Amino acid sequence: MSDNRKYYYLKLKENFYNSETMVILESMQDGLLYSNLLLKMYLMSLKSGGILVLVYPCENHLIELRRALYDDVRKVETDLPSSTLSLLSKKEVTYSFNLESSKQISDLLTMTPYVYRAPKDKVECVKQKNDLSLTADFCLCTLEKTSR
Repeated sequence: MSDNRKYYYLKLKENFYNSETMVILESMQDGLLYSNLLLKMYLMSLKSGGILVLVYPCENHLIELRRALYDDVRKVETDLPSSTLSLLSKKEVTYSFNLESSKQISDLLTMTPYVYRAPKDKVECVKQKNDLSLTADFCLCTLEKTSR
C-alpha cells in the first residue's frame, strides 16, 4: 500500500473468547462490559481522526436459535460503549437464511457462545433438528476517534 499509513493487527488465540475464563466473565452480570478487550486495543492503536469500522450482532441476530435454547431470551446490547469514538454512520443489515441439515445446525452452534452457555439438553435438542430458519441481524458502524 502506498498511502504511508501504518496498519496494526491483534493476534488472539483462536478460542480466546470461548475460553473458560472469558465465558465465565461474560456470563457474569455486566460481564460483557469487562471483556471488550478488542475494542480497547482498537482505541489504543487509532490516532485522533482515525476511522474504525465495526460489525456486530443486533437485537434479532439468531433470535430463533436463542428462543430454542433459552426460556428467557435476554435483550442483546447494541449500544456502543462510551469512548473516544464518535459515530459517523450506522446501518442495520437483516436477512433470513435456512440451515438444511443437522450438521449445518451443529456447525453454526459451534461458532456461537450458546453451545457453551445454553442448557446442554436444549443444545442437543437443537442439534437433532434437520432444518432451521434463522435471522441474521448485524449493525455496521463507522466510527472516528476524537481527542478527549
